[in-house]
Amino acid sequence: MTLGEKILKNREKVCLSQVEFAHRLGMSDVKRIEIWEKNESTPDLLILDAMTKIFGVSKGWYIAKEDVSFHDFLDEVLEIRELITYIAFHGDRHFIKDAMRTLKEIKAKVIETNQKKNN
Repeated sequence: MTLGEKILKNREKVCLSQVEFAHRLGMSDVKRIEIWEKNESTPDLLILDAMTKIFGVSKGWYIAKEDVSFHDFLDEVLEIRELITYIAFHGDRHFIKDAMRTLKEIKAKVIETNQKKNN
């Protein structure tokens, strides 16, 4: 995956338009985002580091072969959240341990993968 593809993928994961993304980076030139995503230019390291905070990924995500962040597991987390909400309103506590265990497994996967990338 190219750097431009990573920027586009991560920007879409956090649901930001190019305009919103540029503003979060403190930029007024939205055209630069498009140029980066098309691999016509590369942002400097300070901008790439700022992107790590916006995307919720570890430092060096732009050179890693695999990007793993909490956003990768968002669908699973939302399903579990719905289950926990159901349990809270209907008093069916039978499933709460399963839901909590799954959330902890997801968190452990994210942490483990990011630690491997950083080593």
